[in-house]
Amino acid sequence: MLLLLFFYEGKDDTWYKGEIFPVTSLKTPLEKGKGIRVSIWTFPAEKEKELKEMILDLLPLESTALLKPSFAAYNSHIDRAILCCTPCTSNMTSWIAKQVQIPSDSYLQEDSKNMIRSILNLSKVMWDLGYACDGLDDPQSFIMMDSNVKLLPFGIRKRQNSDSEMMHRIKFSNLLENHLSQRWNDIEVNEFIKLMRNPSASLEHLLNHPLLLPPEIRMSSYLNLWIENLTPDQHNLYNSITSYGKWTSTIKSSQEVHSILTYKEKSSNRTKAPFDMVDKELKKCFPGLLCKIYAMTLDPLWNK
Repeated sequence: MLLLLFFYEGKDDTWYKGEIFPVTSLKTPLEKGKGIRVSIWTFPAEKEKELKEMILDLLPLESTALLKPSFAAYNSHIDRAILCCTPCTSNMTSWIAKQVQIPSDSYLQEDSKNMIRSILNLSKVMWDLGYACDGLDDPQSFIMMDSNVKLLPFGIRKRQNSDSEMMHRIKFSNLLENHLSQRWNDIEVNEFIKLMRNPSASLEHLLNHPLLLPPEIRMSSYLNLWIENLTPDQHNLYNSITSYGKWTSTIKSSQEVHSILTYKEKSSNRTKAPFDMVDKELKKCFPGLLCKIYAMTLDPLWNK
């Protein structure tokens, strides 16, 4: 037998922390904090059938970024239908309020990177399994479990002919632009949002965007593009972003940094400087450069 313990405060537009206790008798004493943690959502009693159908509909959908519903039932004590889900700790709006500006020579925090990756992956999984979600642009559609974001199940529905896979990405890009980009205040975030709205960019392109990568992989992106023999189309694309001639005259951090930036140097000299030191200096001196170069490499003219 399972007993569910939570304290209902008379509101249906919120969630409650709860616990499940496996017991053999209704007289078994319950000790708060010793049960299985869950989150409880309450609804008008007539919603019970709809909630149970939702649980069955979402059974094929597995993702760590989904707040998974466990069961629904009618609670006669409060005359409400309840939905029991995996645990959560705070609303996404609280998490957003804690976000701060990214320093010019630093990076997006790992929990923020993980949030972006997890929602992108979840939206792809939803689409592939025949689902759609209309609320990916609304922080109220999400909940937090510590520093991990979870999509609430209530806005997920079966896919319709009028839906498009790009719809998910556009809505999520709107959430980043309207609720987070001003707080982070980093040009790389803005460049990432632009790429999200490019239909030619695949999920793999987004997950490998410089915004989400560690310094050593970001540096390899620079090195891979410092080539001597550019086609005319590549040369025009490259110069539309930045003038190569300004690079070595602008970076003044060290001789090792110069050797990495100068493609005429021998390859053995390119990897002496610490990756994070070089990349942070580049990020500070050339805001958004790496992201622009990355987007450029997806242009058909570059890959001719």
